[in-house]
Amino acid sequence: MHCKHCVSHLTPSPMSSCWRCVPLQGAALGTMAGLLTYGNRKFEHLDGVIRTSVTPLHAAMMSLLPLVDSDTKAFSEYMVALKLPSSNEEEIAIRKLAIQSSVTKAIEVPLAVMREARLCWPHMETLARHANVTVLSDLQVGVCSLDTGILGASFNVAINLGQLTDREYQERIQKEVDMIVKESEEKRHALLTTLTTRLQHKI
Repeated sequence: MHCKHCVSHLTPSPMSSCWRCVPLQGAALGTMAGLLTYGNRKFEHLDGVIRTSVTPLHAAMMSLLPLVDSDTKAFSEYMVALKLPSSNEEEIAIRKLAIQSSVTKAIEVPLAVMREARLCWPHMETLARHANVTVLSDLQVGVCSLDTGILGASFNVAINLGQLTDREYQERIQKEVDMIVKESEEKRHALLTTLTTRLQHKI
């Protein structure tokens, strides 16, 4: 689903997927910044370094893309589970299991987004240090998009995590989420500092 369709269809399923486009944008802007540096005669001595960042950022972008639709599917499965009959004990048990299963899937999608987006940070760091100065403002937006996307995904995990009855699973996932969010905040601050300094000094 294209991001423009997310905001033009006022139904919960596509609207709830809008934020998946945000980290995708971060990876895409990183890829673009690398491609606009790679092959530039002024930066040809950095071609090897830039290439090692562009390839994984493009791969991350392509991995994040299908997760937009995966979230829509997970949400739809949850809505189906909610509508299951519950007129007797057997139906109540079946409905409960279906809800727990669909909620777990609804958690796995944003968690996958967080894990994939997190892999972009080392490559965004490389580009922040070495990319063509004319694309540094695009990188600033990319860094903010990546961090916002990770934070948005963490909110989506949290709202679903509270519905699970498996406490051990809850605690394990929450620890991972907290770690990724903290790391992302630190990376955003450090990279924006680097990029701002380079822009100020045109280096």
